Amino acid sequence: MKQISEKKCTSCKDIRDRSEFHANRRSSDGLKSLCKSCCRDYVVNNKDKIRPALRAYRQTGKCKQSRSVSKAKYRAKYPQKDKAHSAISRGILAGKIIRQPCQKCGSNENIQAHHEDYDKPLDVMWLCIKHHSDIHAGRF
Repeated sequence: MKQISEKKCTSCKDIRDRSEFHANRRSSDGLKSLCKSCCRDYVVNNKDKIRPALRAYRQTGKCKQSRSVSKAKYRAKYPQKDKAHSAISRGILAGKIIRQPCQKCGSNENIQAHHEDYDKPLDVMWLCIKHHSDIHAGRF
């Protein structure tokens, strides 16, 4: 499926590059309907409405509950992945595993462990965020 490189903002009606839109996983195209500048304007103009609602939501503790519920669902759905991720995290915290530079570009910034096989939890490929997401998107 071919991905369209431009999108129309529903607020200002300008046609802009996809990089001018924030990500939104719930959207069919994966992007918000407002461009970044319109989103910024909306937040600035409506901060008196947004802040109290956000504060009230955070005080209920639902945001933390939903995060822990999501983690529990992920662990139940992907137990093997969770064990592999935990093994790497524990090894890094204990100092037994040291993050290496990205194997694609050599960068030392924002390095992540990529598992080719979750049955081998300590056999990882060290990648920067860009190359890690490229591998998962099938661009390598």
